Amino acid sequence: MADVERMYVNGEWILAQGGATFDVVNPADRSVVARVTNGAVPEVERAVTAAHAAFREWSLLAPKDRGRVLLKIQELMEERRDELARLVTLENGKPFDEAKKEVQFSLGYFGWFAEEARRMPSSGAPGSSQAVTTSTVSRTRRDSSTRLPWSSTSPTTWRSPRRRSLGRLPRSSRSTRRRR
Repeated sequence: MADVERMYVNGEWILAQGGATFDVVNPADRSVVARVTNGAVPEVERAVTAAHAAFREWSLLAPKDRGRVLLKIQELMEERRDELARLVTLENGKPFDEAKKEVQFSLGYFGWFAEEARRMPSSGAPGSSQAVTTSTVSRTRRDSSTRLPWSSTSPTTWRSPRRRSLGRLPRSSRSTRRRR
């Protein structure tokens, strides 16, 4: 087992205040896979502040450049697919083939959102009649943080693009109708 794994916040690998840690246990044989730093409120606040600052710079990028970043992440995940699947297997006890499918599923979202980035500025659709046009303007309202259990799957599976299109608009979107 390696030393304590740190959190990556604002370009730095940090430990939690007070040195709090927890063990990641392999459910198959109960061995300790890793010891990781256990972030709490101060670390979450630091991460959200950093994310807010980074968002300003990110939002100045052209959508096609944002898409390129997402495609690069997808490429790196693809190169390390087996390594990522091995980690999923160790921390969840999931069979390796299933873990590979999960990683493949997750990295597919980066490609999907990279392509969607190209369509960000104009997202209009015909209305119910020729006299009506429906358009959606998406804006980020605020930064947030989510704490995921180790056994969770990709957070994108909770609200997949297909489910989002079938359900209500996300809070960050505002739908408007205007007459031609």
